[in-house]
Amino acid sequence: MTPQQQKRIAKAVGALIARARAQTQMTQEDVAEALEVGAETVSRIERGMVPPTLARLFEFAELFGCRVDELLLEASNRSADQAAAIASQLAELNPDDRAMVANIVNQMATHLRAKKLQTKRQH
Repeated sequence: MTPQQQKRIAKAVGALIARARAQTQMTQEDVAEALEVGAETVSRIERGMVPPTLARLFEFAELFGCRVDELLLEASNRSADQAAAIASQLAELNPDDRAMVANIVNQMATHLRAKKLQTKRQH
């Protein structure tokens, strides 16, 4: 894994941690106190400057009342992980809304495949 990929993942995981913290209406100071670290440590993790350790991820999940994978899946660029993150979001919707989202995703995927094919033909 390249350093650029590591930075991208750290930023994405940090953003997910920040979002989970905000959803629990906690401040960075609240989190820092609960985890017995400085507020700057929480800030640096949320900004992606310092990736959280595996143990710290479990602590965040416990504190925010979420699953550990929720703090990781959306940060992944692996198609299986992205599909799992989308499936988790879809599970919270009613059947009509799920069908609407599935239709939008299908249209977008069709458009992007055609765009990719067109780009290949031009080169």
